Amino acid sequence: MNRHELRRVVRTAVVGAVTRAPSAPLLAARRRYDHTLTTTDPAASPPALLRLARFRPVPPAVRTFTPPGRPDVRFVNAASGVTQWTYWLGMDDVARLGAGPRVWEALCARAAEVVEIGANIGFYTVPGAKVAGGVYRAYEPHPESASLLRANLAENGLDNVDVHEAAVVAGSEDFVDLTIPPAFDGATPGNATLVPEFSGGSVVRVAAEPMAAALGGCDLLKLDVEGLEAALFEAAWNDLVRLRPAIMVEVHDVNEQLRALLPGLVEASGGRAYAMRRASLASVRTEELGRGPLFERYGTWDYLLVPSGREHMVDALDIDTGAAQ
Repeated sequence: MNRHELRRVVRTAVVGAVTRAPSAPLLAARRRYDHTLTTTDPAASPPALLRLARFRPVPPAVRTFTPPGRPDVRFVNAASGVTQWTYWLGMDDVARLGAGPRVWEALCARAAEVVEIGANIGFYTVPGAKVAGGVYRAYEPHPESASLLRANLAENGLDNVDVHEAAVVAGSEDFVDLTIPPAFDGATPGNATLVPEFSGGSVVRVAAEPMAAALGGCDLLKLDVEGLEAALFEAAWNDLVRLRPAIMVEVHDVNEQLRALLPGLVEASGGRAYAMRRASLASVRTEELGRGPLFERYGTWDYLLVPSGREHMVDALDIDTGAAQ
């Protein structure tokens, strides 16, 4: 049994146990947590009971909901891991290993043209679009995820997002195969990929759009494409240097190809790099992007590249300059 199969077995066992548990204590804990976030401590962490509850589907009677601590946004109930975790844990905690939605909101509020590649159900799209004053294009290739993305935007009365049901690619092909991990066959997946690294699962044929075409004239770009970031950067390098957008990108220590590119991209734009946290940024030395343990030092997978001339996009955020040596 490989690690993906083992993870699926363990997840199935946990989901089964949590699903059979009485709902009343879980719902009561969620109400208390929501009250804490909205009245006394917006940075509070969810109790252990809710961390277990995240494996439980949202109650079927719930059509839409506001996440704990975020009465200003609504999400539609659906068979989605992201939806499920957001219902029980709230948006800040779901993003605890990366940028909080409020950081993305601060960026969107100062951008003229936002491009989000890999929008999934709209976890970042909904709060970002609520404050965006300009163009907002969201790319999501998975049909069910794209449908739920549209539903979540509609639920919030947002008509300023142009949703493209397509995979952004480095080449010029018209269609590509999207691989769905086995554990997500029956739901909107949070980690569908164009890299067929999973055994089992399913494949969906989806439309494709070249990276250069997707960029348009954006000044803010977000990528979450499950390991294809380096290929997209290489394909549109000249456009990125010309447009100089601020870029939010997920960087894992083991993604050597991406890490090799990032220092050159920062230097080509005369900019700065930041680790993106729940409600702030931390300065990162350019050379750190290319080598050494990033997550161990900064505790986040999300990083922001801010070219020279785009500094105004981060002026509303707390920045820890002491992190850079």
